[in-house]
Amino acid sequence: MELHCSRRRQSWLAMFAAPEPAPRTVADSLTVSFGCHFIRAVSEHHMSEDFIYLNVPGLLYRYGSNSPQSRAVVLAFAKTELAVFIENGLLERSAPAINVPVEEAVVRYSDFTAEGQAFVMSGAVERWLGACDKKNTLAAYEDKASLEKRLAKFRGERQNALGRV
Repeated sequence: MELHCSRRRQSWLAMFAAPEPAPRTVADSLTVSFGCHFIRAVSEHHMSEDFIYLNVPGLLYRYGSNSPQSRAVVLAFAKTELAVFIENGLLERSAPAINVPVEEAVVRYSDFTAEGQAFVMSGAVERWLGACDKKNTLAAYEDKASLEKRLAKFRGERQNALGRV
């Protein structure tokens, strides 16, 4: 699988090779943190093994202490993503993240249903995050409707693909 990412997101890869520069904005810091788990998710190396998709305590430790605004954005992103995953049946009922406060939520790839895994791997969540980054407002990260719209599109495309087979 070939990995395509924007120039801004290519800096994620540099995180593993060099110390991370100080983020210029809240969106920059979140792009680095959220993008990192996405890149690991789509790499072929990790396709066959379980990995942590979302680690809210880790994100809060790394970026939430930068400022109250950074903490608010991390929590808004995590609450929105988890709410959409739970409300739409994308997480297994036994997923630990369902029964803990969002500040303690850790979601592993194996916690997703088959549809949830396909949705995450489709890149739709990453595109939603990219749209939030561009808006650079707390309200963008809190907007469940835009992520649910992407889920509806994903389900429609998947249904069409299954209908043609």
